[in-house]
Amino acid sequence: MPHAPHAPRTPEPGSDAALWHTALGQAFQALDEEAAGQLLDCCLADMGVEATLRDVITPLMRAIGQDWADGIVSVAQEHFATQAVRARLTTLARGWSAGEGPVAWLACPPAELHDLPLFSFGIALHRGGWRVRFFGAHTPVHDLVALAKVTPPDLVVLASTTTRGLTSRRWELTQLARLAPVAVAGAGASWAFADAIGGQYLDGDPVSAAIDVVQRARLARSEAS
Repeated sequence: MPHAPHAPRTPEPGSDAALWHTALGQAFQALDEEAAGQLLDCCLADMGVEATLRDVITPLMRAIGQDWADGIVSVAQEHFATQAVRARLTTLARGWSAGEGPVAWLACPPAELHDLPLFSFGIALHRGGWRVRFFGAHTPVHDLVALAKVTPPDLVVLASTTTRGLTSRRWELTQLARLAPVAVAGAGASWAFADAIGGQYLDGDPVSAAIDVVQRARLARSEAS
């Protein structure tokens, strides 16, 4: 996260994503929620939702997480940045369960608390015409299995930052994949594990992964018609 003693300056319209990244980092470093909110609003207006999520928010939050791991920022600072971003993104998620498109369930397995990337994925997915049911962090997989037995969704996405977060739930995820299409994502996911449970692997950043899901679903519907 950039360190700066002064208030961040709002980049000019059309600025490179790196300038928005730096300005937001300065706002978070100063614990200036108002400035962060204004910068996010301006960035969204200038770059658009998908580009802001993909090119500014995702790399910035990844950098803050690495700074926390390296002892450069505190847990409190990391939490402040996360909640400031979430507060703004929540407005983009309003009504994402409505509509007539396919339904996706989004969750993180037990002990996984980092669900902000999954939140961004859900926003991009909804903008592609999907309806989103967001379960968020620390969701028991057996609960999803029970729900899927009653009303299976078109896709279930489980995201984890650790391999163990998914491998420790392998049996439950295999059961879930027999009821509905399952995809795994995040640093803890892999092609090999997805194949082992009979699911699919979502690679890349959250926005690109969501766009890929939307495009593949549209292609499948086109081929079936």
